Amino acid sequence: GGTSAATPHLGGAMCLLRQFQPEAEPRHIAAALELTATDLGVAGKDNDFGAGKVQVYDGARRLQVLGRFDDNDPVIGTTLPLDVFGPERAVVFWFLSGIQEDIPGVDRNLGGAFLDLPPIFLGPTGSAQLQFLLPNNPSITDIPVYIQFGAENTNMSFDTFDPLLSVPERLTLRQ
Repeated sequence: GGTSAATPHLGGAMCLLRQFQPEAEPRHIAAALELTATDLGVAGKDNDFGAGKVQVYDGARRLQVLGRFDDNDPVIGTTLPLDVFGPERAVVFWFLSGIQEDIPGVDRNLGGAFLDLPPIFLGPTGSAQLQFLLPNNPSITDIPVYIQFGAENTNMSFDTFDPLLSVPERLTLRQ
């Protein structure tokens, strides 16, 4: 029990997720594991159980579609490179939303999208590279926004046809 048993299990889970989605960065893998963990003990992340019991399969679902920005604190009015990964020839939807962090028990799926963005069409490689022009509006600086990506679940290896949702990607625009 304890960290002596948990550490190798968590390390193995991280390796499986990295193999499943090689484009995922450590922050994506950590978010996928935390978002999908089965909460144990008191609600939310705690010192006894951390985020909870690891659910590798659910974490892999969160990494099936992945959006990755090179800079999570970009300057307003600039162009930000965006890499998107997912199933071959998928149509990826994405949206901006706000989220309240650090509240125990809050589901970190984004809700209440305040800006739907145009769909992204992935090619035969299951990836796309875009340039995202950030608005040049000083009133939106220093406010964290979250971007979530998703696609229709057409992969029969998953036992549900719920949409595939990525881990949220945080952006804070600066001046």
